[in-house]
Amino acid sequence: MLILGCGDQLRRNVHTSNLQDPFRLFGVEVGEKERYLVTVNRGNSSVSVYAQHRGRFLDLFPVYEDEVQPVFVGGQLIDAMLWRQIGRVVSLVLATSIGGQSYLVELELTLDPSKPTYTFKVLGSETVASSELPVFVDKGRPSNPFLNGLRLDPAKVPEAQWKVSYSERRKRFVVTAYSAQGPREMGEVGLGETFEHAASGCAFKVGNGKYLTTSKDFFAFRTNSLRPLKVNRRTILGLALHQHLLFSVEEADGQAVVALYTLEDHEEVAVLPVTLSSRIGTPTVFLRQDVPHLLIPDLEQERMVELLLEENDDSYTLVLHRTFDLLPAASKVLYLPETDQLVLAPQERPTLIFVDYKSGTIAERSAPYFSAQPTLLALSHPLVARTHALLADTHEGMVQLLLAADRNGDLRFFDPANENPELFQVDLYPHAQGSESGFVMAYPAFKDELATGEVRSKPRMSFLSTTDGVTKDETFVVTYEGVIPGSAGRGVLGQDFILTAADLDFTEVVPYLPLPAEEIPVELEDEPLRPRMYPEVDEGNTPYTHPAARGGAPRNVKTILPERADVLVLELDDLHYDFVLVEVLDSHRVRVQPRELDRQALLGAELPFHLRANGTYTVVGTRSGLQRQRALEGFDYKSDEGAVGFRIDPAPLNPTTREDAFVFETFDGREPLPLGTNPVAVTYLEVAGRPLAFIANASSGSISVVDLSNFRKRNAIIQTAQ
Repeated sequence: MLILGCGDQLRRNVHTSNLQDPFRLFGVEVGEKERYLVTVNRGNSSVSVYAQHRGRFLDLFPVYEDEVQPVFVGGQLIDAMLWRQIGRVVSLVLATSIGGQSYLVELELTLDPSKPTYTFKVLGSETVASSELPVFVDKGRPSNPFLNGLRLDPAKVPEAQWKVSYSERRKRFVVTAYSAQGPREMGEVGLGETFEHAASGCAFKVGNGKYLTTSKDFFAFRTNSLRPLKVNRRTILGLALHQHLLFSVEEADGQAVVALYTLEDHEEVAVLPVTLSSRIGTPTVFLRQDVPHLLIPDLEQERMVELLLEENDDSYTLVLHRTFDLLPAASKVLYLPETDQLVLAPQERPTLIFVDYKSGTIAERSAPYFSAQPTLLALSHPLVARTHALLADTHEGMVQLLLAADRNGDLRFFDPANENPELFQVDLYPHAQGSESGFVMAYPAFKDELATGEVRSKPRMSFLSTTDGVTKDETFVVTYEGVIPGSAGRGVLGQDFILTAADLDFTEVVPYLPLPAEEIPVELEDEPLRPRMYPEVDEGNTPYTHPAARGGAPRNVKTILPERADVLVLELDDLHYDFVLVEVLDSHRVRVQPRELDRQALLGAELPFHLRANGTYTVVGTRSGLQRQRALEGFDYKSDEGAVGFRIDPAPLNPTTREDAFVFETFDGREPLPLGTNPVAVTYLEVAGRPLAFIANASSGSISVVDLSNFRKRNAIIQTAQ
């Protein structure tokens, strides 16, 4: 065992830390007042410990030149879990890869604000040595020496920070090792020579590059020697923890297995082969009906594997329960007990996806959107629901919040038990009661598609409105007689003006064409809503039975639209021929009527075409998509789900022409909290009765702090030293 003390480091006036890619974060409470943070850093294969001190968190293992740095583990860190706390003693289990072989390491931290210590526990019989890649620091004129051929004797190498400094006076490098016992000069080595130190088991070679080495230039690297637990399989892919049991997803020779270890005895007690690729998301353990379940997302095969743990008196058994297929590749997954759902953070989509646990199918509930793919997904501290004054009315009975942040660092909060879209996402800055948080960014811009000889159009859009909880962050384009997205195809015009197109399903692109109720005869039918209905011809008129808008009325509504039917535009030799859509015969055939002359010359020819609105505006949102509700000049308009409303009035002397368009942006008014870049881990500590969330930002090397009692973000209290 190797025990290192940090002495009186808290009195030093340095409060930054060499955080490099922190990917795991743990909060530890000791007694009523002492609070600690423990971070696991993949970039420099280390563990950092921070103690709360007069409202700040200070680094107990700080980065000072020539002194002990954060706890160096060694190898390439894969995953880490905090599995036990007994008073001031905290035990972490870490998975690391050294020389291509995976090992389990147990690090025991004894937390004390003035004199912390740490111990690497002996788990196996094999001694393994590792080191950092040497880093060259150029202090003088530009120079580029090299240090290579680093060799370590596992039985002798110390845990130390090595500094190889060049002395112009000696024309040699001076080698010094800094450890818990203080600095120790190990010898000298000249350019082009090999350094060997028998007592420390360390050897390497230095040489000169193109430019001469100057005084105070130095190389730095760390070494460590461990006796970890060597896993039977070669590679560990990920870890998950349930009490004192560690699930380890491992791979060897293309075969994946899930191994179960007891951390008290450091023994493998169960193994189950599974069908997985070598790229997995974060394994997750959750309890359902008091039975531990393990979920493993497979990023390549876009599915999840679920295992059950059966516990007997003196044995454990892993059972393959089922697989969730046809799901997007998810880097993270959580179980929501209130709704019996899984929530997934897709690897390449800027949203969250909810899955019904029993059926394994995607749940039909409002899904939030982000500016980038989510990288952080967690349930909040249970204290949040009791202390947050803003949630007392709208989220009564809420147990926990769902926290989700995207790669850009935008943090949003959700009530996972509330399926009402208006209440699902928590509004961090609520307006006065009855007001709308959604808003339009600016007055709509008008684009006049002016053809040769035409008079400039001057329609006016007014009364723009949004709906709180429904309006999204998006851009709307409102186009007069606009082309219907997805309606382009090629077809043959036959007798009776029946257009046949095998490459387009007309039933998917013929939309809902409403007119104001006072202008159109409306017949209500009490039969159940059919999923799709088509136009019909009746007594010389052009009746149109439309599919109701999603979330609309639960009845069939038949409207008579003789002059508002859509127009098929047939294109030939740069000429456009307008045909009024009369009837959809089936999925690939429609009957049309020439708007002008009878174009018999077109019969039998294969023609490109598209479908556009006729005398109405198409409304398309970048997130809401094409709205089945059309806008008519002179009448109030509301989009399908009420996300936006407006009115367009014509100008009689300057009539609107085809492809004239209004463009405007809407915002949901629910601003996220900004974090650092690529947040990946969160932990919670109760400080002075308030639940604080500490969030590790991997790419920016920082830790952000959010007060969950009022959703206020504090400054990042721990940042990378510059």
